[in-house]
Amino acid sequence: MIDIWIVDSYTFRMSPTDFGSISNERRTLRGQVRETVRSALASGALAPGVRINEVDLSTSLGVSRGTLREALRRLEQEGLLVSVPHRGTFVRDLTPDEVTQVYGVRFALESYAAQCVAERFTPDLRATLNNRIDDLKRNVDAADFTSAITSDLHFHEAICEASGNPFLLDQWRSLVGLIAAVMHTAGSELLRPLQDPTEHVALLESIESGDARRIEDTWRAHFDKGASTVAEFVRSRHAITVEPSTALSPAGETASADG
Repeated sequence: MIDIWIVDSYTFRMSPTDFGSISNERRTLRGQVRETVRSALASGALAPGVRINEVDLSTSLGVSRGTLREALRRLEQEGLLVSVPHRGTFVRDLTPDEVTQVYGVRFALESYAAQCVAERFTPDLRATLNNRIDDLKRNVDAADFTSAITSDLHFHEAICEASGNPFLLDQWRSLVGLIAAVMHTAGSELLRPLQDPTEHVALLESIESGDARRIEDTWRAHFDKGASTVAEFVRSRHAITVEPSTALSPAGETASADG
């Protein structure tokens, strides 16, 4: 059966199979629900602006609404969701300025991670990162847009993991769902330049060089291009689809009262 999620300016369709069921282990249940919803955000199964239907989602996951609400509250604290009085909980829909700010934070995190990795670089890590780039190239060549986004993010995640800093990795994971969700709605033509495997080779080579300035310059150029491309897409989409009366501000309020 197909569930229909009604959002102010469009209808979002999803199958219950977009969510896996959650095993009923109480000590980790909230965490499992949170990570499942986070994955749905990153994969585009829950798109920016979509209203969360708690009844349908808790049924699909096989958990109580109370457990789901606890998980959603944590994701709201992370900025992935927004709660609007009298309307419900929505997937955060970033503004162009917020896209630029998130990419700026990603640059700060990932350029630092790259510096850390450069100090502990090993042949095994080189092989892992080359494999991630090969996956990206394979998916780009196959025009598999969704898998290319996943491969792209896996490359960046591997560098954050290899930094040896779990706090950095947690921060990265809390941000990347926002960007991934926007990327999935942007489409393959717009994002193809951002998924260029040769550009990711350059990122890896900057780490191998051990040159701090080269790392900073290479990673800054990569994220500056990403920020400008995605922010422009969000700007054009908002101009077309979002009316002032239904837009959600960063604080989660409506632009005008609607009861």
